Amino acid sequence: TLEHEGTLLVTGARTYGNCVSQMQLACEVPFETILHDAGQNDRTFLDRCAARRAPLKPHPLRAQVIEAIEGTSLMIRAQQDAGGGIQAGHNYHLAYVRDQYGVARGLLAMGAWDEAAAIMKFYRNIFERYGFIATAQAMGVEGIFHVHECDRTEITGYLLLQACDLLEADHDGEF
Repeated sequence: TLEHEGTLLVTGARTYGNCVSQMQLACEVPFETILHDAGQNDRTFLDRCAARRAPLKPHPLRAQVIEAIEGTSLMIRAQQDAGGGIQAGHNYHLAYVRDQYGVARGLLAMGAWDEAAAIMKFYRNIFERYGFIATAQAMGVEGIFHVHECDRTEITGYLLLQACDLLEADHDGEF
């Protein structure tokens, strides 16, 4: 059998030139450093979340529950756009208000308050830019919406509930 070892680096950018620059930067840093820094970033995130979520009661499955919480929060974090929106699923590349309401509740329960707040900021920015929020909007691409017949009622309700949930968790009345 042949044994091969390698490294795969993926970079992205809005222009080809920026993508090449990002790849050059990535190639200058040893893979072990990238992996270590990513692990440190994840651990900082998980520790911040653990400090905010309700303490878990002693239980024989406590370690498995914490592992599930941490894995889930990292997977959600990986799907969150820099603007705050979270894609609804692998084949739904839009930020759906109803889906993100459920995700925000989960993020709050897991202690990821900043990520939950980023969803609300995403919608605030969409509303400021376009004057409305639809069933779903694109992330990182301007002006793409999935409009549905019940946007004016359903969407408003989910956004209000999400804002109230966020206020209850972090008590940031100014936000």
